Amino acid sequence: ITMKPTTTSSISTQTTLLCTPSGDSEQCQGALTLLEQCSSSNSVENDQYGSAISILKSSDVRSDIYAVVGARYDSQSGVAYLLSYDKETNQWEHVAELRPSTNGNNADSSSYDQFGFAVAISSKWIAIGAPLDTAGTGSVAIYRLEDVLVSSANSNNSSISGAFRLIPQDSTYGSRVGSSVAIDDDMIVVGAARHQNKVGATYIYQHNDNGSWDEVAN
Repeated sequence: ITMKPTTTSSISTQTTLLCTPSGDSEQCQGALTLLEQCSSSNSVENDQYGSAISILKSSDVRSDIYAVVGARYDSQSGVAYLLSYDKETNQWEHVAELRPSTNGNNADSSSYDQFGFAVAISSKWIAIGAPLDTAGTGSVAIYRLEDVLVSSANSNNSSISGAFRLIPQDSTYGSRVGSSVAIDDDMIVVGAARHQNKVGATYIYQHNDNGSWDEVAN
């Protein structure tokens, strides 16, 4: 997996979005303020930047805030962006651009994989779904968050070691593995919306001590 850093433009605004209760509901009180609008400097028409978003506020002493944003049609195969929130400037900043690998035996990229269709982030991991990978079988790429941060800090364009690719053993063409993803600590839940003639399936993976991911339930 390679990263190609870019920049994220973060536009502050005073726009206020009115929050109007419907019927007898009192769920909305007052107004909501749009703090910022973020976009990628290299996004173009039809990239669908923002088609999937996940946010993390870490619980460690740094209390860092990160977001992963999917752009499932960027460069045809799809891209995901890692952003961080700078509490001093009150702006979101670009950290890394995550792309599926196109090199040798680790290749997992082709046109219209929709890499970035679903995204999730935890204090340890980033998961990116590509439900149209391998003729619609689908897959999920997993990155160790700390590896991405270190690699981004040390190089402008580097290869990330330790990236995993999850494909369930019973998945078939058209299963759409990676149509949804969720992470909690060392556990990942993966959705396959069209598995078995659109019946659908969910797979649960656990990261073990030897560094691999084991499918523990479906």
